[in-house]
Amino acid sequence: MDFFKKLFKENPQPVHDITHMGRTVANKIDNLVMDIFNAHQGRLCFEPSGFIVPAVWGGQERGELSPVQLEIYQKVAPAIDEIIENLKLKKLDDNQEYAIGLMLRWILISKITHMVELRKKRRIDNLSSTTESTYHLDSMDPMGTC
Repeated sequence: MDFFKKLFKENPQPVHDITHMGRTVANKIDNLVMDIFNAHQGRLCFEPSGFIVPAVWGGQERGELSPVQLEIYQKVAPAIDEIIENLKLKKLDDNQEYAIGLMLRWILISKITHMVELRKKRRIDNLSSTTESTYHLDSMDPMGTC
């Protein structure tokens, strides 16, 4: 019996969820993207796809940010700072902090642009399917008798 007790000795190991931080960051990014998209989808769908880039970065080469871009930046900047702070990285120098911020901003830009383009495609699909069904109804001839 002592052999089995030694073999199956209870030795509880602390369980570490290595996905917790990743899920936290992903949820923060997803919530931010949805918040921005829901608040500004009407405007974003009528702007060129590059409109979101200066909004996420907080500036552009020429001119000022539009009020919508400024509002988006005011949501993005504190969220990125919060994500970097929550990562609890020790002693980041400016280059490392910039690199992490760069990656986060490009993720945001990609996700927002993707959602906007999907929304545009759905609008086009809805318009074309309505036009096509109207066209088909106009070109149909009744067949058979009642």
